Amino acid sequence: MTEKPHSTQRNGQICRNVTVSGRRTSLRMETVMWDALYEICQRETRTIHDVCTMIDTRRGEAGLTASLRVFILTYFRQAAVVSGLAEGYAPPPTPPRVPSPLVRAALEACWPDRN
Repeated sequence: MTEKPHSTQRNGQICRNVTVSGRRTSLRMETVMWDALYEICQRETRTIHDVCTMIDTRRGEAGLTASLRVFILTYFRQAAVVSGLAEGYAPPPTPPRVPSPLVRAALEACWPDRN
């Protein structure tokens, strides 16, 4: 699981390094997007590298940062639907290398027909 790094910057964008498909890359996103991505990682018991790699393998020609933003939004929209807008949604435990139904639904909604 990924621990959220401490950030003192609250406005603007933050650049962080992640490993995607075995290669190191830099991503620049707003603090709120990083916070949302780390929350997804906690909910799914995944590392940030795992989540970014899952998105990278499905994004096609779209940029990785834009694809992450789309995925983050879609993930939480799917969570709201699944939980009936209830607070405290926690997915059932899943094996470590199998994406949860929520992750699969968000990936499929973002990039249909790409496996």
